[in-house]
Amino acid sequence: MDIGSKIKEYRNKEGLTQVELAAKANISRSYLADVEKNRYNASVETLQKISTALGIPVAQLLSTEEKLELVTGSLDEIHETVTQYYASKSNVNELQFDAEANLLMNKIKKLPKKERNIVEVLVNQLLKEE
Repeated sequence: MDIGSKIKEYRNKEGLTQVELAAKANISRSYLADVEKNRYNASVETLQKISTALGIPVAQLLSTEEKLELVTGSLDEIHETVTQYYASKSNVNELQFDAEANLLMNKIKKLPKKERNIVEVLVNQLLKEE
């Protein structure tokens, strides 16, 4: 089920209209309607406002794939930053790998347990494919 449908489902379970939920989340009703119909992808900040207004964790609105996309997107940003920094250096391949590994491990350690478990499963699957 997509995010928009989940928001609508939880809104209906709470007995809220779009106007009421939008007011509680401090967003416009028309924007909420567009998010519910998947015309717009809400930012993480907006999803947080909506989930708070609904009294649920934001994770309940996301599919496993979307959670992984958020996690891997953050990891990709870290990787790109480190790669750009060390690209200007010469003969630092091993140092670059160590720095990237440390940054990624620190990022993973800060994830909630459920998301760390997802990363662990992905790593284990990659190791099996080698």
